[in-house]
Amino acid sequence: MDKALIKKRFSRARTTYLHEASVQHHIARQMNNAIQSFIPENSRKKVLEIGCGTGTFTRIYLRESETEKLILNDICTNVITEFDDIITQKKTLADICFISGDAESLDFPHGMDMIASCSAIQWFENPLYFMRNCINTLNDNGFLAVSTFGPENMKEIKQITHKSLPYIPLETIIHSLKDVYDIIYSSEEKLTLRFESPVDVLKHLKKTGVNGISSEVWTKGRLNEFSENYRKQFTDSTNGIPLTYNPIYIICRKKAS
Repeated sequence: MDKALIKKRFSRARTTYLHEASVQHHIARQMNNAIQSFIPENSRKKVLEIGCGTGTFTRIYLRESETEKLILNDICTNVITEFDDIITQKKTLADICFISGDAESLDFPHGMDMIASCSAIQWFENPLYFMRNCINTLNDNGFLAVSTFGPENMKEIKQITHKSLPYIPLETIIHSLKDVYDIIYSSEEKLTLRFESPVDVLKHLKKTGVNGISSEVWTKGRLNEFSENYRKQFTDSTNGIPLTYNPIYIICRKKAS
């Protein structure tokens, strides 16, 4: 992973992300619903959120939760400017702080009730190791709640460009975690967005910051070739140009020592 490129692309997209990221909004709502259903409120007092971005999940979660301590983390330092409303208006929070930096290399405070991460860990070098290592930050019987993406995510882009993040299947995640966590809930979805043209797909990816896989320059010829191949392989005359998302959800509880 080119963490510098990832940070650069998401930093640039922070002002357009909230408007453009409709799928991520849906995922955040689904994630919050699962947390409200499967994690008791008394196990959500001290919360660490990894990859908070501009606060899509954070705001949805705080509307329904009485959290006492909230630690927000993101690799992009400048996203903290998007959290003024949360910091100043959320009166039920006794303590809120922001820790910037790469979560894979930071030492977070221990004793958390819940660690949550929504649409972020697919950008990690080793997401499975990170999730397993979260047990060291959690209280006894603490909860880990994660949404990420499966192998079908943006399959159209991968088929045409032969470039993709190394998305991990849900079954592999469960297999990796089940010896240190009790798996409380897991599910996945396949969602399709529709666009008028392949160029609009690329604009969408740029505005959400998820074009951080490659720094390769899009020449006019390469853009035309991409558009032609996309239309040939995926155009639906009725519904337009598709882009597939494959969100995964998993909630697990740290096994008793």
